[in-house]
Amino acid sequence: MPKTNLNQHFIDNKLVCPSGKPSIEFNCNQLPGFHVRVTATSPGIGTYVQSYKDESGKRRHLKIGRTTDMTFKEARARGAQIRADVLSGGDPQSEAMALK
Repeated sequence: MPKTNLNQHFIDNKLVCPSGKPSIEFNCNQLPGFHVRVTATSPGIGTYVQSYKDESGKRRHLKIGRTTDMTFKEARARGAQIRADVLSGGDPQSEAMALK
């Protein structure tokens, strides 16, 4: 998982999965746990994801949205909100499941 300076230009131009790999995650070096996942079957299109540890210490991954549906700025703001919720004691994934 390479760390990179994610921005809208990177999202628009560099979302490519290396040949021979099924997927890759590009980690944001400005927001811990925030990354973009790109699969070999969908070059140029990625999924924004915020990772965090739940109360038991298990790593969780919460999908924020597709790169085609929202801007990098919107996704990063949502990732920062998820991170703030986790740091204040919340579990966004269990809260999302309760809304369904």
